[in-house]
Amino acid sequence: MRQSYLKNAALLTGSDVVLRLAGMGLRIWLANELGGEGMGLYQLVLAVYSLFVTLATAGVSVAATRLMAEELSGPDTARGAARGMLRRLLAAGLVLGLFAAALQLATADLAARCWLGDVRAAGALRVSALGMPWMAVSAVLRGFFIARRHVAPNVFSQLTEQTVRIALVALALTRTEGLAVGVRCMLVLGATAVSEAVTNAIVHAYPDSLGKVVMKLKILKGGMLEIIIRDWGCGIENVEQARRPMYTTGGSERSGMGFTIMESFMDSLKVRSVAGRGTTVVMKKKIAPRIKR
Repeated sequence: MRQSYLKNAALLTGSDVVLRLAGMGLRIWLANELGGEGMGLYQLVLAVYSLFVTLATAGVSVAATRLMAEELSGPDTARGAARGMLRRLLAAGLVLGLFAAALQLATADLAARCWLGDVRAAGALRVSALGMPWMAVSAVLRGFFIARRHVAPNVFSQLTEQTVRIALVALALTRTEGLAVGVRCMLVLGATAVSEAVTNAIVHAYPDSLGKVVMKLKILKGGMLEIIIRDWGCGIENVEQARRPMYTTGGSERSGMGFTIMESFMDSLKVRSVAGRGTTVVMKKKIAPRIKR
């Protein structure tokens, strides 16, 4: 028991330090890349964004830890009740996240114009709202893993998502030099859906080994962003079933919400898969046009 506690504490502490250092490095790089005007706009958006993050996640992880700990402390015959509690908590988290996202989307233009005083912030506010459902579900999962005294999956997931997010931000900004500041800020805040897709590919396609994952980004006519993620792993036997909320083949440590979260972020989501040969996920999102002051 003591060894497990120390191991989990070390994992959480180490990952937290790494994530904070990575975040600090990203902010320093953003300041140099976006310049004073862009960074100022980015900070304005974060001020509003943080309020909705609080609405989506405040107290969720603590409540999930306590409720799941109570269920898991019972006899083995009561584990079905624990799974039921996890499903209810995930559903509640998803509803809370979707509500926060809908509210931020509905007020994005108003907040940009009347509160922040810069209409260029509207696009970034709309894109950043799409991360709310995943953040709420992640808060539930953090509580679940802490209750089980098993934090390694959570740590791995967070590190993977942060790595993918940083890589996408760097790619987006280096490829969009000269575009409007509002568009670039929107891209900085729009990598959540892609990081979730990559995380799902890694976890489900190669459950017992390492493998290849390819990601392609295209700007199509009409300002449509196309994101293609492909793996050559075990594939999905029944795509329609896999896209149902709460369905997972990854055991009790996975939420079964990956495709649901991606669908809530994007304008369209297509999944092609062949068992034993791999999976391709194609996502499309309309990019807001440049907004003149």
